Amino acid sequence: MIFEFSTSLWRQSALRGSCLVTQRLRQLNYCLLAAVFLTVFINAAKVSSSQAQQRTNDKGVMMGLDYHLHLLDLKTYRQRVLPAFQLFLEKDDASRLIKLLTEVREAPLYNDNEASEQAKRRYDEAIGILEGTIFFSTRGNNQSVRAGKKTNRRDLQYFVKTSVGPDLLLDLCVPANRGVSPHQNMSRSPLIPYLYAKSEWIKDLLTSLHHLRGGNLEIQIGDSWSEVFAPEDIREFTEALARVPAPDDPELMKEYDNLAVLLKVAAEDQDLAIILTVL
Repeated sequence: MIFEFSTSLWRQSALRGSCLVTQRLRQLNYCLLAAVFLTVFINAAKVSSSQAQQRTNDKGVMMGLDYHLHLLDLKTYRQRVLPAFQLFLEKDDASRLIKLLTEVREAPLYNDNEASEQAKRRYDEAIGILEGTIFFSTRGNNQSVRAGKKTNRRDLQYFVKTSVGPDLLLDLCVPANRGVSPHQNMSRSPLIPYLYAKSEWIKDLLTSLHHLRGGNLEIQIGDSWSEVFAPEDIREFTEALARVPAPDDPELMKEYDNLAVLLKVAAEDQDLAIILTVL
């Protein structure tokens, strides 16, 4: 009897010990699993923020996300384009947008005749969509309203946000008469690996590790976002670029000089800004 009782106590003790060991092993497994997931997450974040920007092709051009700089006429943007854009989004009133589209259509935007004709056709279509004479759908199959179809409000707002707004911004608010190319590609250029190797600040700027203080532009170019350089950002960018030795290669030097002038022009005119767009 005593033996059976002792055996029973031993079995219960062994069982509790086994359960405790099992519980501890399970907790350890959870901790190890969490550590693995955390490591994978951190590594993935590092790859997305830096390695994607580090890849280059055989010409030394950076591959991955496309970063673009544009000179922006803030006065035209704030007084003409943005109010027309907001009027439509808030009150469905397209009159100001149509007026701007008509103005741009009549202006000689391009020296190339074929490019000018393509731009005119694009603006004619945009005017027709806003006036209701051309049907537009995010699902495609755009056609004349003679088929009895009418563009719904959601599709019209999408069209204005992704097409009309960006087109007007680029054609009316990016000045081409300031003695500098108002657009500079900051990814698909051999200059960028050179700048990355010489400046951590510029590298951080173009791998989204340095955040601009001017906020996001209300009208975005492309499917991503457009950030505005605050005056402090322009000053810091100018100082960072000045610490980079001028390249010996003539093509790189040309792009280097344009970037320096772009920053200088924006710094000297309070009605101008620079926007950074990721496409």
